[in-house]
Amino acid sequence: MKTTLASALLCGALLASSAGHAENSSAIYVLAGLDGKILTNQDANNYFNLSAGQLGPQGLAGGVLHIGYQWPHLLSLEASANFGPGRANDVTYESSFGPTRHVVTQWATTTFSITPGLTWITPRSVSMLGLRLGLANLSGHVDDNAFGFTGSYDQEAQAFDVGLLLRSSQIVVGHLSLGVELGYDYTIFNNITNKNGKGVYNPAHSPERNVSGLGHNGDNTTLDFSGGHIALVLGIWSQSPQPEETPTPAPTPAP
Repeated sequence: MKTTLASALLCGALLASSAGHAENSSAIYVLAGLDGKILTNQDANNYFNLSAGQLGPQGLAGGVLHIGYQWPHLLSLEASANFGPGRANDVTYESSFGPTRHVVTQWATTTFSITPGLTWITPRSVSMLGLRLGLANLSGHVDDNAFGFTGSYDQEAQAFDVGLLLRSSQIVVGHLSLGVELGYDYTIFNNITNKNGKGVYNPAHSPERNVSGLGHNGDNTTLDFSGGHIALVLGIWSQSPQPEETPTPAPTPAP
């Protein structure tokens, strides 16, 4: 009788411990939010033929969208679109006789990428460390007024984008999450095509060159959109990524 009772208690303990065992579920998720990025602006100093540091680092805002698949254990894969950052510069050149040139630039990027990641899940959060591989697209516009002669043209370029991404999302309620992501992207445009020239820039000449004393006759332009970034993202999941409790079978009564 004692042996039977001990066996029943042991079975009950094992079943109780298995009740605490949790299994993760696969899920499709969509994350969207605002992204902030810091750029050094050294490329802009080079472009405008300014002394180093004259245009200092600046923080720029953009938007981010992720659509991903979370496997039950350790892995995720997501496709992303980053809208921005965009930046505008307005530089006036002076001489002893007054203003001689006024150049206004507008540069914006849109990036599409794939990010495979390693993930870890707790009862209240989902975290990911991923490698971002993408293609960045630059669209730009330049207005140039030199010695009273005006002109403008559009710009376009593409560059490979590589980066690291670390994100932690807290499960707010049910299928909703709120997350913070940190990362660094390497994005450099080395060959910028000019088009749609107007005024003294009709036709527009390519590739784009930095501003010099004679116009856009300096070195070939390189625009650097590399930098660290931070984003706040709101997510919705096809099913909660929280671990699901394994149902506990009813204990078998002792004879």
